[in-house]
Amino acid sequence: MIYKINNKSFTTKAYITKHVKSILHHYEIGEFVYDEDFYFLLDLTQYHPNHKKFYKEVRNIYVDKDPYQIKETDKCFWVEYQNGECEDFSTKKCIANIDPKTGNIKEQKKEYESTSPYDELFLAFYDPSCPESLNEMGGVYMGDGIWVYPDGSTGEW
Repeated sequence: MIYKINNKSFTTKAYITKHVKSILHHYEIGEFVYDEDFYFLLDLTQYHPNHKKFYKEVRNIYVDKDPYQIKETDKCFWVEYQNGECEDFSTKKCIANIDPKTGNIKEQKKEYESTSPYDELFLAFYDPSCPESLNEMGGVYMGDGIWVYPDGSTGEW
């Protein structure tokens, strides 16, 4: 399998990871990613499990501190949208979400199986991307940020 991202070809996901790390280590904290590196990372975001959030127009990609790491020197990629919002994104999730058989984004699997006829009416499914507190409470994600809990109440996140 040959993986093609932007104008680069890779024979394994490990080589994609190595390339991403080389880009990350090329830039200092606070520095914008430019030219070929920018377009490579932008193309890589299409494989992110929540790739629809990247449909907003991306203004910049830059390197900044990793909010999930302990060491001050840990860094990761961040996107800045046209509206000024910024967020970090996981290149590991992007790479993991490339289907090794097709090279395309993996099909999203329905992780929640209905146990009640009422569940079928709601077309409910479990959303692994939601905050852990909601998943632990046994909520069922209905889409558009709406959750239904076992007691029948609803909520938003």
